[in-house]
Amino acid sequence: MTVVRTYPAGVTSWIDVEQHDVEAAQAFYGRLFGWSFPEATAQNAEFSTSQFTPS
Repeated sequence: MTVVRTYPAGVTSWIDVEQHDVEAAQAFYGRLFGWSFPEATAQNAEFSTSQFTPS
């Protein structure tokens, strides 16, 4: 049985997803969840961040 975990409003959480085609993944998750991907990492970084703002 899977236990569903929830977080209180305002608590920071994260999900790690490894992608070979970062631009395609950003386009996909941006459309699916409404995420944006602000430039928040150093050049040549091997990761990116996303931002979800509830409406």
